[in-house]
Amino acid sequence: MSRGATESDFVMGCPRCHNLMVEETFVDWETSPSVSSFTGWRCVICGEILDPIILQNRALPPEPQYGRARLNKGGIMVARGDWEPPHPGFES
Repeated sequence: MSRGATESDFVMGCPRCHNLMVEETFVDWETSPSVSSFTGWRCVICGEILDPIILQNRALPPEPQYGRARLNKGGIMVARGDWEPPHPGFES
């Protein structure tokens, strides 16, 4: 007697450590007062968690972050995007 294969019939390898991943139901208690759960995969060795949303987000390239600035190691502001000099005659 044959039966159809289900998602839980497949063995999945961890992309991080290449060990066994098991299908698990995760419960998100912080999102809403009611119980919110989702099914995903958890690596039994390193703890990596994957679900359809995580896989979708990893497949998409990140959107550019325009107008953000950060300090580099020397404490100098590094601007990205449209940068204007602080005053006329400024040389970089």
